[in-house]
Amino acid sequence: MRSLLLGSLLALTPLAVGCAGDPTPSAPAAPAPIALDTVAAALGGSDAAIVFRGDWTEETNGAEVLAGGTLKVVYDPTRLTTCRSVDGTRPTWTLTAWYRLDTAAPVELRLVTGDDGLMSGALEVPASVGALTLWFENRDATGCVAWDSDFGRNYVFDVGAPTGRATATFDGDGPQHLDGDLVRGGLLEIAYDPARVAACENYHNGARAWGAYASWRFEPSGETGEAPLFGDDRFDTTVVAPLLQVPDDATAVELWFRGEDNQGCVAWDSNYGANHRLEIGGAAVAPTPGWVGGHDFVTFARVAEHHGDVPVAYYWDSWQGMPKASWVEARVWAPGLTDQRYDSLDAARQAAKALTAEVITDALSGDGPDGWGVVTPRFERQEGHDFVYSFRLGELRWSIYDYQIADGLFAYRFRFSGDGGASWLGDAANRHFAVAASETCALFPTGTAPASCPQPATVGWAGNFGAYRAHDCHWVGDLDDPARFEKSGLGHDCMVITADVWVAGVTDSGAPSSAVLAEVETDLGGPGGPLATPERIALGFDGLEGHDFRFRWNLSQLMSLADRGDYRFRFRFSADGGASWTTIGADDGGWRTLAIRDDSRDVQVCGGVSRWYSQSTVSDACLDAPPTAHADASCELWVERFARGQWSHGGTTLAWLEATLRVDPDADVVTAGMWVEGVDGGGAGFQRLSLGSESAPGTWATGFTTAHTGLGTGTFGAVEVTAFAFFVDVRDAGGAVTRFWQSGHGANYTVDGTFASPGQTQSLGSGSLELAPASAPLYESRNSCGE
Repeated sequence: MRSLLLGSLLALTPLAVGCAGDPTPSAPAAPAPIALDTVAAALGGSDAAIVFRGDWTEETNGAEVLAGGTLKVVYDPTRLTTCRSVDGTRPTWTLTAWYRLDTAAPVELRLVTGDDGLMSGALEVPASVGALTLWFENRDATGCVAWDSDFGRNYVFDVGAPTGRATATFDGDGPQHLDGDLVRGGLLEIAYDPARVAACENYHNGARAWGAYASWRFEPSGETGEAPLFGDDRFDTTVVAPLLQVPDDATAVELWFRGEDNQGCVAWDSNYGANHRLEIGGAAVAPTPGWVGGHDFVTFARVAEHHGDVPVAYYWDSWQGMPKASWVEARVWAPGLTDQRYDSLDAARQAAKALTAEVITDALSGDGPDGWGVVTPRFERQEGHDFVYSFRLGELRWSIYDYQIADGLFAYRFRFSGDGGASWLGDAANRHFAVAASETCALFPTGTAPASCPQPATVGWAGNFGAYRAHDCHWVGDLDDPARFEKSGLGHDCMVITADVWVAGVTDSGAPSSAVLAEVETDLGGPGGPLATPERIALGFDGLEGHDFRFRWNLSQLMSLADRGDYRFRFRFSADGGASWTTIGADDGGWRTLAIRDDSRDVQVCGGVSRWYSQSTVSDACLDAPPTAHADASCELWVERFARGQWSHGGTTLAWLEATLRVDPDADVVTAGMWVEGVDGGGAGFQRLSLGSESAPGTWATGFTTAHTGLGTGTFGAVEVTAFAFFVDVRDAGGAVTRFWQSGHGANYTVDGTFASPGQTQSLGSGSLELAPASAPLYESRNSCGE
């Protein structure tokens, strides 16, 4: 196989020539080669090109023939001087080029004779081709046939895999887009519509009297160039698409365009002087790793904790229920790759494919050095001039990764290659990690155990029970005993109990949270009431609070399974690996009470219920505490404000009703909102409860969206509201829930009745909001109950 290499001159054996029926080759007449400068001109451009010269050599322009690319074939017809019959002065012979792609049938390549006497044609190479074969035939009217086929062997060339080819398209009507992979060492085709600079379009006697040109500049080298977008024929308006070779060190390219005529008119397309900028990613030229280091052991529960270059990293299966994970990060520097600027994580991740990253470890057997197994680390990010990779320790234990290594202490090393594994750069010495079902301090060599292993430390103080509550997850100290949580808040309210602990020399010295073990003991479990034997559950680390560690217990999952009732709990802490514990609860370590409450029937109502957050945000909802009684509101509820709105922008249209409700701030309010009755776009009737949200003590915001069309999820056509009312659900001391209605004493309200008189209008930019007039019937309770 031949490869087209820069500046190569391949001296070939003279061709085989013969007439039909005469297989014996004969030498051709002495060729008259075309001038060297003419051949050099034929080799111009970035596409692969080969010239078959009249002196029986070939010359290329150095560009490789690539699958999906183009091969320019230039042929000097003086190579074949036999089989050239004439009729008078008219030639009656034909010279044809033939090619074969892999083993497919031969295909004719049309050659056109130029003014310089050379015959040329362009061959589009399909993306799936691995080899290309060329040969030439000269046939005349007498039946004589002469071949240029390297004595039947033909001219065979390897077709290389593309290093990346991208097309930047500039349409005449304005849109611009990039297709393909724009990478270093690859190709960039510029498909430009000259209509973008047609302000200088001009013609003279039917011939084109204007031209258009593409210019470019690569960064950081500053390499510039320019190419015409029309050919030399002034009567030909075919647009040429320049094909650029992207430099190996390029990080970006700027493009601009110019149109000009023979009268001095000049038009520019330069993105208003900023030029059209394209970022270049990848690395077609193999990068060379120059440094590996920066190891960092990371544990992650609620946040990532970076422990630096520890002597032994570790992972315990018991972390899975927290959940918690751990990994080791390593950094690699490869000049020209990792130190380039990438606009996004995805762009950096794409560029990282130019490197091969491996972790070899004796925890596995495989094809690595010394028979060690190989694990592929994850690309994480670019940091400074380096790429950062992570070795996920837990994945060696999880069944979905087919490793499931045993408990133990193991060695490992990072290594990186820029040439597909032909050469490597990595850790000079073995590093170590430990894995087991739970923390096993005996696995660590002397002096390498983490702070969570037994240490000469004791808990100095623990206490300050608090909780994260409500929809905004605000923290409240001085937790009540009993601590009451409502099942109706599941899915949208925070339900977390916290406590703090102080260990001298640990919590106040920057030690990791793993230095303190923290657990909750509780009889809160699944359905069926309190557990006969309390269970212990590991607490999550919530952060540093002054000189103390704060730990948290998230109740949500257990609450969703548990029955309504009273349960017990207490926290305990250890700073010596569990050898001794400090327990906090009530009365020096006694139990505290956890009251899980629901309505008296523990029944959910979900159908026809939604929660209204805003005109564009509505979700399905459920009533965890349906009312057991209904009554007219006196001053348990009144409407502070009511409005209807409309908004339209960018193809999205919204229409809605909204209300601000006031309720008794001392009442045990379960929920508040609107009841709506209407007809949908299909003519079907509907009723719906639209739950609101407490925006401040004693104040609820609610509403109902009547139209949401255009972009976004949850869009629907307009609906007609025929009646509406307001309600608040209040729980009494016995747990029963009563729904208080403001509905005009059962008559309900209508939109037309509410806005019988025009109200004040407020602008919303692309929409407006009309407030209900003070005379609207729904303000009757406000007038008697309002402050």
